[in-house]
Amino acid sequence: MTIKQKQNLHKEGLARKTGRLRGAKKSWWPIVNAVIYISVFIGGICYIAGINDLSIKGFKLQDMKTRAAAIESENANLELQITQIESYENLTARAREIGMVGVDKIDYISAVNGAVARK
Repeated sequence: MTIKQKQNLHKEGLARKTGRLRGAKKSWWPIVNAVIYISVFIGGICYIAGINDLSIKGFKLQDMKTRAAAIESENANLELQITQIESYENLTARAREIGMVGVDKIDYISAVNGAVARK
């Protein structure tokens, strides 16, 4: 073998290793790597968007719980006011203010045979 042939063999060996030989098949690995990188990037963006959405919903939920607690407290206060206004002492005092007179003796009418009116 001559020196030229040895140099050509060496160049062909290097060309095969680097994929620069004419008619050599192209490798699919760069495309697969690109698809994987893009998928990971898009997945990361979707993950961050999902976490952001969850945190916003968490803040809204906390705000609504705070409002619900305030409304329940206000409702309890209003129920207490209703109870105070409907108390017997309050009603008798208001009845005296408008000139109503209390009843001392109550007479009841008993119905005969359980019927009060007949057609």
